[in-house]
Amino acid sequence: MVLSLAFSVPDRSSGWWTTWSDLLEAEAAGVGETGLRYKYCSVRLELIVGDVPVVVGNVQVPLVDFALQMRWVSGRLSQGEVATVDFTENANWIRFRPVGDEVFVMASRSEAEGAVPRAVMIEACDRFVSTAYATLVAQIPGIEDNPVVRLLATAHNEE
Repeated sequence: MVLSLAFSVPDRSSGWWTTWSDLLEAEAAGVGETGLRYKYCSVRLELIVGDVPVVVGNVQVPLVDFALQMRWVSGRLSQGEVATVDFTENANWIRFRPVGDEVFVMASRSEAEGAVPRAVMIEACDRFVSTAYATLVAQIPGIEDNPVVRLLATAHNEE
């Protein structure tokens, strides 16, 4: 069973780094939800489920937005419910469909569907959120005081 749900921060020579450096120049604790979800902290995303590359290549997403979505997906899957993540930047989506103890995952870019045990997918979503929070706090001074980012410090079931 293969499951990779990961991100990488752009290096400082990349044009994507400005989505991080611009936030470094702002008062991170006071940046609103819209800015955090759609303007700042873009990362390269990878999602491989089973042998299916659901999201690979040079796919950039705002980290806060995707981490909040993975937090929501974790909660939905924990309840045995379908979750679909939509992207504001384009018409793409990722669907997480639980069937028994498994979760089937597919994206709008492909008809292929990968499957992993539901508990493994939930754990991967929670780990993604935790890693996103730790990365943001390490990279952006003061961001841990932002109320939107604080949501990433708690699990989906601790609200």
